[in-house]
Amino acid sequence: MSENSKDFWRKVNSSDISDKDNPFLLVNSFLKNYPNSDLANKNLDLDMINSILKCHLTNFQLTPNEFNVLRNIKPLKFELPVTDSSLVELIGKYTRNGLGKAGVYKFTNKDSGFSYVGSSISLANRLFVGYLGSKLGNRVIDLAIKESGLERFYLEIYLIPDELINSALTHFEGEYSGNSNTEEKVKRLMKNFSLTLEQILILLHNPEYNVLKVAGSPAGNPRSLDSMLPSLLKNSKVTYLIDNETNKIIYKAESRTELAKVIDVYRGNISTLISKKELFLGRLTVSESPLDESVYTTDLMNPDDLLDYVNEIRTIWKKERMKNVDSTRSALNLKLSNSVELTNVKTNEVLIFPSLRDTAKYIQKFFDKVSPGTLSVIARKKGLYKGTFKLRYLREEDSLISDSNKMTMKSQNNLSSGRRSYSTKNNKAYFENVFSKKDAESPFAIVSNFF
Repeated sequence: MSENSKDFWRKVNSSDISDKDNPFLLVNSFLKNYPNSDLANKNLDLDMINSILKCHLTNFQLTPNEFNVLRNIKPLKFELPVTDSSLVELIGKYTRNGLGKAGVYKFTNKDSGFSYVGSSISLANRLFVGYLGSKLGNRVIDLAIKESGLERFYLEIYLIPDELINSALTHFEGEYSGNSNTEEKVKRLMKNFSLTLEQILILLHNPEYNVLKVAGSPAGNPRSLDSMLPSLLKNSKVTYLIDNETNKIIYKAESRTELAKVIDVYRGNISTLISKKELFLGRLTVSESPLDESVYTTDLMNPDDLLDYVNEIRTIWKKERMKNVDSTRSALNLKLSNSVELTNVKTNEVLIFPSLRDTAKYIQKFFDKVSPGTLSVIARKKGLYKGTFKLRYLREEDSLISDSNKMTMKSQNNLSSGRRSYSTKNNKAYFENVFSKKDAESPFAIVSNFF
């Protein structure tokens, strides 16, 4: 392995946050601080691009005007595979000298939304020989195209304007002046501008298929997967979905975004579940941490089956929630429908009502805006309403709920019709008088003796 390659992988795997010359730490920090395109777009500036690319591009220095031009380049979109000549007309054909149309290409998976960003000083050579040809390798994007098929992707092309290259060539300074020929200068400019635009798009979109997020990262000598593990883990966004009832890992997503799309929730909900360690639908765990294989078994589902499975759990969860709601409502309705004894502490009058609602209606004749809920609190705390009324709930076995009292309850419902209502004390005294055998002078005794 060359010294340059060793230095490259040292920086990739470094965790020294004080190393200001490590472009990978700069990029990872930016992507962590600004995790979506809107935030990234607001915070991406010229200083960030210069700080990242000057670390591995000799004498790199982008001007404000060049940055603004590159940032505002609009892409042209192609459905794949391209069956007409439109792409060739845009980027040209394969060239032996490696010079052609310079720019950036972006592949996006139509199903997952995952993307890959790359650049070249000859887009035709890069695309027609590689991705759109037969020479796919073993990189993440190559494997994704092999697995899903080219037709499941679309392609976007960002061309570097000739005017930008010509303008920069006119004002060329630094290491490319002197003995360097014009073709060499043009190649350097095309490379720098292409890498700059690639880096801008990586920071804006954080493409999932780009394992390394620094534009122009040298491949170095071939390395084993184990030796690359630290750098892969650093950029990994693998998100697991676990069913706690079965202790099975049922889905492994490449990112929170993918999982959110598959189970039909907002990405922010996934982040909340992870940060607060809450269960999804009271049953499923979302985790980005490595899982203990002695506790969990793996039974991965495809996206369609997973959505059906989650929807079944969602239906059960909603039914359980409704049971709790119905139970709460039933308890409330029972409380509101209980018979209520209402005592006016100022007059000592006692009235019986069949429910809190009826009690509230009666009290509203004296005070405005009386709610059953307020009366429920008064009854529970054994307090007074407006310093006047005392309430208590009556049970079936309560001795005060006699047939005579029920007659009183019914009479309260007819207060508005002008019918006379009797207090509980009056009713009790009245019926005691009716059935008394001791008081010979009572009107009921006199009438009874007459017959």
